Amino acid sequence: MKRLFALLATMGACALFAQEELFRPQKIEWGEKPVTFELNERTGLLLAKTEFAGKPCTFLVDTGATHTSWNLSFMQEKHPEIALRQVTNVGQSNVDAALHVFVVPSLKVGDTTFRQFLGIAVPLDHLSKTMGTEVDGILGMSVMGRRPFRFSAKDRTLTWQAEATPPEGAVALDVKKDLADNCIHLNARVDGSSQTFTALIDSGANMTSMDSKVWPDSGASTTIETTNVNTMNSAQTFKTGATRTLVLGDFKTPIANPVLKDIPDSIAILGIGTLRNFDLFLDGAGKQAWAIPHATKADAPTSQP
Repeated sequence: MKRLFALLATMGACALFAQEELFRPQKIEWGEKPVTFELNERTGLLLAKTEFAGKPCTFLVDTGATHTSWNLSFMQEKHPEIALRQVTNVGQSNVDAALHVFVVPSLKVGDTTFRQFLGIAVPLDHLSKTMGTEVDGILGMSVMGRRPFRFSAKDRTLTWQAEATPPEGAVALDVKKDLADNCIHLNARVDGSSQTFTALIDSGANMTSMDSKVWPDSGASTTIETTNVNTMNSAQTFKTGATRTLVLGDFKTPIANPVLKDIPDSIAILGIGTLRNFDLFLDGAGKQAWAIPHATKADAPTSQP
């Protein structure tokens, strides 16, 4: 912990995430129970009710966020006792605003407690307005990915496991191994096409989006409200894609009318609606992922006479 305070005192302009381990909890008291999330009816996204420094803290559950972050105003108003250090990030980041870092006293998610790491504070007031409820931060993969875990968007649960052993019936996904962040990116393609592209597993997105260069156009459009880490929600009109089958390694899943965008590097977003079609088993450290098909009535055990 002394090392964290010393580094915090010297941080100024830096490649903030060059020392990635500082943002990953180093001391963890693992619990045994699955974590249950709440459904935000307005957006369809999931919220985690946690304890931060012994007080309630609500996070957006976001497998597409490489780091865990707190709303700056939440930190200033609810935790003035915690020192914030403003830094200028000259490394890779999708955040426009100046970042603040701080030493996290404790973060309890379910019955698991995380300690000894740096947190990030950034303006996130617009998320609360978008979701119609108080959102104090974003629970990202820097915390969730400290152990392999099963994630069920359908059942709204996360279960950490000590070993990267997927359950029976899990299907291996084709994970990109060359990306250094905490998230899981997949090699993907449209069934019937040989052209591959990257797809991000993103539970913090309320829509699935595809690059218009790789996904067939349906000829229709839709107007939806969008938001991101930097801006308040705004209504935008997008073309929609045709319903097709997405191939992710050995696993296939239908995608109905995704939003089409002109996406740099053709990175698709697999949002919460798509993720409800199957469970996931994710191993961030090992860069491995599996899809777990939902049980059907045919799979259910029959009662014996």
